[in-house]
Amino acid sequence: MDTVTEPAIGPQTNATFPTFTAMQAVRRWLIAAPDKVPHYANGTKRHGTLDTPADWQQLVSYSEARSARDARGEGWMLGFALGPDGTGGHWQGIDLDSVDQNRLAGLANDAPGYVEVSPSGQGAHAIGYGRSFTTLGSNGSGIEAYAAGRYFTVTEHPIRDSGTVCLASYVEQALAPRHGAARAQSAGNVETVPVDAKTVTELRSALMHMPADEYHLWVRVGIALRELGATGRGLWLEWSATSEKFDPKQAARKWETFNPTGTGYQAVFAEAQRQGWVNPASGAAQLGAPAAAPSPVESATDLLTRLSVDWTDDEDDEVPDIVDGLVADEDVTLLGGHGGVGKSFLALQMACAVALGETVLGCDTRQARVLYYSAEDGRKRLKRRLRRVTETFDYDPEGLQGNLLVLDASELEPLYGEELRDVGTAGRVLMMKNLGDTGTFRNLQAMVERFDPQLVIVDGASDTFDGNEIARREVRAFIKLLRQVHPTRKIGVLLMVHIDRASARGYGSNDDGYAGSAQWHNSCRRRMYLQQKVEKDDDDGSIISESFLLRVMKNTDGKPVPDRELARDNNGLWQAGVHIGGDLAGEQQQDVREVIATLIREYYEREEFISASLAANAPTGAHASLSGDPRWPRKLRRAKQTNEVLRDMVRDGILAKEPYKRPNRTTGERWMVQRDPSKPFERNAHGAHSGTR
Repeated sequence: MDTVTEPAIGPQTNATFPTFTAMQAVRRWLIAAPDKVPHYANGTKRHGTLDTPADWQQLVSYSEARSARDARGEGWMLGFALGPDGTGGHWQGIDLDSVDQNRLAGLANDAPGYVEVSPSGQGAHAIGYGRSFTTLGSNGSGIEAYAAGRYFTVTEHPIRDSGTVCLASYVEQALAPRHGAARAQSAGNVETVPVDAKTVTELRSALMHMPADEYHLWVRVGIALRELGATGRGLWLEWSATSEKFDPKQAARKWETFNPTGTGYQAVFAEAQRQGWVNPASGAAQLGAPAAAPSPVESATDLLTRLSVDWTDDEDDEVPDIVDGLVADEDVTLLGGHGGVGKSFLALQMACAVALGETVLGCDTRQARVLYYSAEDGRKRLKRRLRRVTETFDYDPEGLQGNLLVLDASELEPLYGEELRDVGTAGRVLMMKNLGDTGTFRNLQAMVERFDPQLVIVDGASDTFDGNEIARREVRAFIKLLRQVHPTRKIGVLLMVHIDRASARGYGSNDDGYAGSAQWHNSCRRRMYLQQKVEKDDDDGSIISESFLLRVMKNTDGKPVPDRELARDNNGLWQAGVHIGGDLAGEQQQDVREVIATLIREYYEREEFISASLAANAPTGAHASLSGDPRWPRKLRRAKQTNEVLRDMVRDGILAKEPYKRPNRTTGERWMVQRDPSKPFERNAHGAHSGTR
């Protein structure tokens, strides 16, 4: 391809999209109505070409065009004028239609310049700058290319930007041969172009995702036909002739004037429906269907019988954990942590321990078959890690092989994402985008059914979930999908997820270990958080100490589980450990809680109440009020560290917030001790925490 130096188009300040930055710096902008009819920014409809200096004078800057578009309201778009700029260069454009149907996807993936999604969402536009080339007009191929006389709508939904380059070589070498073949196929009498299989596919693609809005529906039907060039005009004339209100001559005039509200469009759409070319799941299909209340799949009586819960029977409803306190059975458990903290090693250790019925990190396991699905690490790394685990813990490799199946899925597509599916009926092919389980997931289901494990470990979400991680609906759908990974029964699933670096290292303002939508947390019954804690000196920023915590942040069906301090050996394997470094080595978490509980109890009995505020600068909070006591744990140097311990003590039923009236009659909350932290956590017959103040 030819690289052309941009003549005086302003600085390229956007390193990600340099061509689009260059486009923003030139006065070649206009606006387009919802039906794609171009207008100048002053509202005047544009006529003719844009190849002379007089034409260029009516174009405006990018910011002026945006303001004019916004003032016009919904449906109006930006436009960018192609053609010569008076300095010897040409702004050029390529229009590839229906690329999401894989017909032109290869060309769209290779197209240079600034490439973005077209307004229909079904194609792509590419814009570049360089020498002129022969126009490739509309001929039914889905390929068009112009170096003069046209404008392109601009959606600002970029796919990529390979820099400000000349498109001429790509047009002449890659596009022209395909365009010429389509031109030869569609040559002839445009009044009677046959409706061949290729045309059917073209039009079906154009009608795929039409909105249930009547005005825009007819506009898009017409646009779709026009983009088919001569073939589309032939279809228009043929179908319009079937309408009682139009004869072919009237239909031809209607085509030329392109009135989007004419009933000729209704005839076209009616024929498209009759042929089965409109997506039956789209809103467009509903316009031609009579309104009727959908009939329920099941009767109300059947639904009540099937969904009612009989809690009076003698069936045992307890489901013991697979790893006691850590990994639940018959549901999804999340294991979160920053990338590189060691989640994969920990999951492999759990997999081996469960397969052999051995303890892991001091926790009992229920022996069962385990399938480890590694979408992140490849075969060589998995083999090295498994050998380290078996050698370090003296596991029997032959005993493991019968109960542990490790799969290298690092080159496979995600389990959840977009894929095209045929939703046609009566033998007609009708492809539709579907967001949900993919063929990869269905293959995994088949393997799970064959191996029949009780635990599936998925490493990890970033490589198996190809949706929007902050979209609640998509996250919830993915978690529900994992619950069905065994097609015939309920099993446990352990899913690794990444969280942001600041939270993972203890620098964030919250310490919940979230990343993306909170729906990740809400959709699961158990959530663990592998956290690397780093303490730094306030003066020089040097690391005072470092520790690793495995925290059970959510345990819906069980009792609260205390944080576990972990240590890694030189091979990266995990063992139960204590805080590392500084003056804190050997100081146990339980001692810290006992000291805090003792101090709060003493202050409470003297009626020197400690505010339950967890604000870092609370003047009467626990850290401000108690840290001066000589018994105060040296570990807790900052209010944030103290508040972490207080939250854990509340979770474990040691502390509670008690409302009270201050001397000035305002209402506040103070800490009260509910139970002795040195005694085991229990609940009484009424579900309340046992223990006394």
